[in-house]
Amino acid sequence: MKYRIRLIVSGLCVAIMGAGCASRGEPIKPEEVVLPSQYERSIGALEGISPLWWSHFGSRELERLIEEALALSPDLLSAAEKIEQAELSLKVAGASLFPSLGLSGSSGEKASAPKGSSQFDSSHASSASLSLSYELDLWGKIRASKRAAEATLKVNRYDYETIKLSLIAGVAEGYFRYIATQERLELARENLAIAERLLKIVQERYRQGAVSALDVSSQTSTLLSQKASLKSLELEERQYWSALAILTGQAPQGFALAGARLERVLIPRVEAGVPSDILRARPDVASALAQIEANEALVDVAYASLFPTFSLTGAGGVASESLLSLADPTSTLSLSLGVTQNLLDGGKLRYALLAEQSKARVALESYKKTILVALKEVEDALNAVYYGAEREKIQEELIAQSKRSLGLAEIRYKEGLIDVSVLLDSQKTLFSAQDQGVQQRLTHLLALLSLHKALGGGWQKSE
Repeated sequence: MKYRIRLIVSGLCVAIMGAGCASRGEPIKPEEVVLPSQYERSIGALEGISPLWWSHFGSRELERLIEEALALSPDLLSAAEKIEQAELSLKVAGASLFPSLGLSGSSGEKASAPKGSSQFDSSHASSASLSLSYELDLWGKIRASKRAAEATLKVNRYDYETIKLSLIAGVAEGYFRYIATQERLELARENLAIAERLLKIVQERYRQGAVSALDVSSQTSTLLSQKASLKSLELEERQYWSALAILTGQAPQGFALAGARLERVLIPRVEAGVPSDILRARPDVASALAQIEANEALVDVAYASLFPTFSLTGAGGVASESLLSLADPTSTLSLSLGVTQNLLDGGKLRYALLAEQSKARVALESYKKTILVALKEVEDALNAVYYGAEREKIQEELIAQSKRSLGLAEIRYKEGLIDVSVLLDSQKTLFSAQDQGVQQRLTHLLALLSLHKALGGGWQKSE
């Protein structure tokens, strides 16, 4: 017996010494990431980002759509459920820090007969017992598991905010594209009316013998081309309409949109701040940092798994020879200390530790990449806002000149001073300039959306 005890103790000592030889490794230090002091492009803005930043575009319908999306979007509701799951996992991990208590009881009758006898002897027994078990967290394994669950909960909360921001930006983008297409349709219909009017002029001059049939054919081709473009825009409008319905968690059938003039959408001013702000302002960056915390805690779990597990077990009970009764009971009470240790597992636990350490290093690199991507997105958005505003101004001047040119060309054509090709070119130039004007306005608004999203949409890390 003494030999067995010595053998067990010796085995535990060897196991503990072997576990001590495995290195926990240095903790990951995400604060080592170096950020630039400022962005390359500054738009000279005066205002920061509000948590309700989409309201600054001045569209009540857009606000309504976003409210519906936040309430009904399946993606957002699924992300909320993941938070609920993570909270429950944290409670499960925290419960392991407390003892577990169990109650059991039984009562029965037993009958037996000696061999060769038909006479049965019966016996009765009833018992009840209460057991208590508790794992001693000497190496911090349970506490590390709880820390991992806490960090995972933070990851899910930050991921929810990331999905929410993407959803809001997606709804705003879809809405702006929808009303831009509506406006392009309006312009296309106006230009179609112009083309029909010019065709009548060409046909009248043809009847007078002033122009050839080629002029009539050319203007007719222009008219048909504009009709085809109109149908393409109508299809595009319906596609944006149905996409918005899905984003807001509704079926396209019965989904209503009023629309608005793109020029009535306000252009908010945004302050980018300094690059270090994105560490607190972007939920995806916060999520990547929380993932590092989770992986670091899992490294501690894997390291603690190399050491023996100690548990206390206590039990107390009563037993009686009565059926369904504990009369004249016999009491029992026990207390024991249990030790469990893997002596030979082929290196399984050590490899598990190395794997968790590798995952922690991957999490750090993912965190660095998330920051780099965030910096790029902000810089790209700043440039897009700046150049978008400049192009919009130029396009407005081009539209004004194109309108003037078409008016002059129409007068000169009626007077017979120019041929139909000059008139057609003026008409096409105006249509293209107006269509491009709407698209430039849309590009400017989409750039502002990207900037709001890249800067975190007014979200701030609370921890």
